[in-house]
Amino acid sequence: GPGAWAGRDARLTTYVGEWALRRGTRTQNTTQMGTTRILGLVRYYYGASSKITVFEQAATLFSFDGTSATSIAAAWVTTGTEVFFAQLDDILYAAGIGATPRRWTGSGDARAAGFPAPGTTATVAVGAAGALTGDYKYKVTFVYDSTTSHESSASAASATVSPSSQKVDLSAIALGGASAGVTSRKIYRTKAGGALYYELTTIADNTTTVYTDNIADTALGSAQAPADNAVPPSAAFIAIWRGRMVMAKTSANPSRVFFSAVASTERAPTGTLTVHGANAEIFPADHWIDVGDDNRPITGICVWRDELFVFKETETFVIRLEFAGDPPTVWNTGQNVGAISARSIVNM
Repeated sequence: GPGAWAGRDARLTTYVGEWALRRGTRTQNTTQMGTTRILGLVRYYYGASSKITVFEQAATLFSFDGTSATSIAAAWVTTGTEVFFAQLDDILYAAGIGATPRRWTGSGDARAAGFPAPGTTATVAVGAAGALTGDYKYKVTFVYDSTTSHESSASAASATVSPSSQKVDLSAIALGGASAGVTSRKIYRTKAGGALYYELTTIADNTTTVYTDNIADTALGSAQAPADNAVPPSAAFIAIWRGRMVMAKTSANPSRVFFSAVASTERAPTGTLTVHGANAEIFPADHWIDVGDDNRPITGICVWRDELFVFKETETFVIRLEFAGDPPTVWNTGQNVGAISARSIVNM
């Protein structure tokens, strides 16, 4: 038609009305990838020079090496759910509302993000003669990926055991799933008659289920059992901001933004401080902030110029961290401009 032109593989330049060939593009595949829509796609770069395409289709997460697609998280989200991605170092994260976020490192299956706690604890019984006298309880944590910062919250407490100049025998110590990434367990114990749990020992495998405790109270470690190393929420949107993972909009809280903890001394926006670790995948229970009201759900998030932008259909908010360790603050730009779709938000 009049004034029309075809601009395939073209891009606009800085000069008004001028266009040029787009560079750096190439065909990924010539065969249709199934019969349903692709609802999320990213190019994932990892290692020294590795790269691969990851996409979601028919509720499943796939990797695509240019020749074939391989399922890395089958039946992960509800069919029709849009999926969004973020990368921190060599870890790729995927999020879709209502589904547990996934993490992938370039091989095998994408496992659940975060560090789930043991579902059971340990069985305790009085043992042979030893150094312990009093009432004691125990808790267990999982350590993932041979990395101490990848520690779960503690399990429920064991039953009370009451040695008298005796040892305590622990059995049925919780094990992690075969493919969950658990590489060791930590055991925490109270002092005699106490309520706080201190580090007792590390079991440096995911197979041993027994341990004999003969450690005096004065020899316990100073570290306390983490109580608030919660996993990431099942949120729609995800971003990496200042080394932390940020997620937004769950089914129950469509205007809520969730933050992981980057320091164990970091307080929640409410000012509360719990015993938690520091990792991009650790989301203490109160580390969130509501943006506006739920009548206008969050439609997307992005990071620009080191600040976090939160969009609704007709509003744009900026979340700021003024000083390290301070809780975030929310500023409404007041421009009556927002985004109706997260796909329309592009960091140029």
